[in-house]
Amino acid sequence: MYKLKLPLYKESIARDFLLFLKLYGRKVGSMKFLDNLSLILVIVGALNWGSIGLFGFDFVGFLFGGQMSMLSRIIFAVVGLAGLWTITLLFKDKVLPSDRTN
Repeated sequence: MYKLKLPLYKESIARDFLLFLKLYGRKVGSMKFLDNLSLILVIVGALNWGSIGLFGFDFVGFLFGGQMSMLSRIIFAVVGLAGLWTITLLFKDKVLPSDRTN
């Protein structure tokens, strides 16, 4: 989990936001799962683009019936949404192992 090191007014906002997430049934730990899932999807998308660029072969299109099939387009859209989600990873606080408290 990310450790918050914020000024007092921002810390109370962050605490309220975490409380909001807990009250409405969304576990904060699920954010880590979503982060990891989005990174995996972005890696799959990057490997697919790499195969298109290097070999002219669309792996996702090959597996799911061509680039314009509905299933391929859904996968492309999900990978695109995962790419947008990973932008948020750039702005999350990074915690070094020495800063963690167990």
